[in-house]
Amino acid sequence: PSCWGTFLMDEPLSNLDAKLRVSMRAHIKHLHHDLGVTTIYVTHDQIEAMTLADRVVVMSKAEIQQIGTPEAIYNDPNNLFVAGFIGSPAMNLVKGKLVNGTFEAQGEAYKIRVSGFGQLTQDDIVLGVRAEDISVVAPQDAQITGNVFSFELLGDATTVTLKLDDQFITAKSGKTFRTSMGELSGFAVKTERCYLFDGQTQSQTSKERPKSTLLAAPCHRWCTFPKSLRRAARATSRLPSKLRLKHAWKPSAHLHLKASQLLMQPLFPAVFTLACPAAGKFSP
Repeated sequence: PSCWGTFLMDEPLSNLDAKLRVSMRAHIKHLHHDLGVTTIYVTHDQIEAMTLADRVVVMSKAEIQQIGTPEAIYNDPNNLFVAGFIGSPAMNLVKGKLVNGTFEAQGEAYKIRVSGFGQLTQDDIVLGVRAEDISVVAPQDAQITGNVFSFELLGDATTVTLKLDDQFITAKSGKTFRTSMGELSGFAVKTERCYLFDGQTQSQTSKERPKSTLLAAPCHRWCTFPKSLRRAARATSRLPSKLRLKHAWKPSAHLHLKASQLLMQPLFPAVFTLACPAAGKFSP
């Protein structure tokens, strides 16, 4: 067809209870598949973004942090904000330093020593590791030791949280695992699944990332975007790192851009999700 509609959804599930929200997510995804219409879905619920989207834009304080597929954003976060925002439970982030390829951090009641990072040496480093990539082991065999702050039975798994002074680190264990509050426990991590972030720039230290461009793919369908994008596109032909959200979605300030230009792949129909915390939501 020569013209395609675009659905704009602004937190449609936010007022539903938990059970109905899960059901409606499935209905929306099925409806999108049947209709084949490009959809822009704004949410501060990262689970909705991960389960519904083909492409996700993660935003904080009106600034784009990362654009990518749900899998790419989960497995390869650009910075500390994305790492801590996407995932349930959120990625563990622990401050420390690198000494000859070994991450080290220590306090009164905990100790961390994770090797396997080459020969890197750097102060002010943040180690990131997800709960499913941590195993609960005996303290003498552990890379991370500390006292149990909390443990929670989820049904299919048990989460165990250690308190590291003013920080916390959570691991997922089997559903039959039991421990006691305050007990000394140990964690072993999969080094190949660890992330390192610069404490100053907050970016992942191992990668230099190219800027996303608007003209990265052939054009197929049309979407409408706000006036601030039009000004930025005229000036640089690049997706701006900041959106002035006070201008967003004014009927008189639309820019027509083809959806595949923004999504950077000609894969349609697509759900394009703007995922942002409550403080960074669009203002109508």
